[in-house]
Amino acid sequence: MSCPLLLLLLAPVLAGEDTSFGTDVSAGASAGALLGEWPVAGVHTAWQLKLDAFPTAREAPGPRVGASVFAGGSAGIRQDAREAHEDQVARFPFSYVHWGVLAAIRPDPARTWGGLPSFWFGRIDHTEYWGAPYALPMATLEAGARKGTGRSDRPLFLDLVARVSWGSARGPGTLPGGALDDWWLVQGGLSVGTHAR
Repeated sequence: MSCPLLLLLLAPVLAGEDTSFGTDVSAGASAGALLGEWPVAGVHTAWQLKLDAFPTAREAPGPRVGASVFAGGSAGIRQDAREAHEDQVARFPFSYVHWGVLAAIRPDPARTWGGLPSFWFGRIDHTEYWGAPYALPMATLEAGARKGTGRSDRPLFLDLVARVSWGSARGPGTLPGGALDDWWLVQGGLSVGTHAR
């Protein structure tokens, strides 16, 4: 999963160019829903952190292509889960952590407005899914808009991003060859960040 991104970041170095690397860092909050057989339909809120790394410096003109490492997790409002045990159905709030690595295109830091396309893979970790920890790989797609200051002396930006992740797995007690459960994570978030270098 990380080999194409690693080659992308190392391409200028392998080509023998004198390259200065760039980094963006941001933090914010999101709201969304986890959809599937296990979660009860509803809205949750989450924290989110992101580190974008590029093989080109902030001062280089034009858009930058790099790797985006993100992480987020439950905070504030939580969704409920539903588990059937014998004759009873238990309903309880759950927490999760969602993280991953994406290939990302970011606008020129000197521009005031720009788009934020990203795609690759992530993973969602539940602390308790039918009584045990559970991790599910998820294909992830992001899109959004960035509002920057366009100033080198104050390299701040505001990101408005929508994220959709999808994964599938067999639920507990499902026989091999049985039907897969589809999981969808849909979120919208707002982050503030800076072009660190």
